[in-house]
Amino acid sequence: MAEREFVNAVEMRPYDAGRLVEFTTMCTHEMEADGHGETGSQVTFRGRVVTVANGMTFGRGWSQITLDPDDGMPRVTSVLGGHRHVELLPEPGSADRP
Repeated sequence: MAEREFVNAVEMRPYDAGRLVEFTTMCTHEMEADGHGETGSQVTFRGRVVTVANGMTFGRGWSQITLDPDDGMPRVTSVLGGHRHVELLPEPGSADRP
C-alpha cells in the first residue's frame, strides 16, 4: 500500500481538475444551506475536483476548490489557505487504494 499523499492547499492548480481528493475546512452558511454541516464547524469533503482557482490576498496565497462530493451531496466550493492540506487519493480500483 502506498503512503498517503498530501499537498498544501495553495499548491493545487487548475490542472488538478478531475483528481479525487479529500480536505477539511470550516463550514460556511452556503455549505450549511446545502446540508454539508453546521456553520462554523469543521467539515471534511471527499470527491472529484471540478475547478481550482488560485489567488493572493495581502500576500497570502489561497486556492478556491470546487468539488463534486462522492456522497451525492450538492457541489461545494471552498477557499483554502496555506494552513490547510489536501489529500490526493488514488483512483478507485487502483492497487494503491486504502
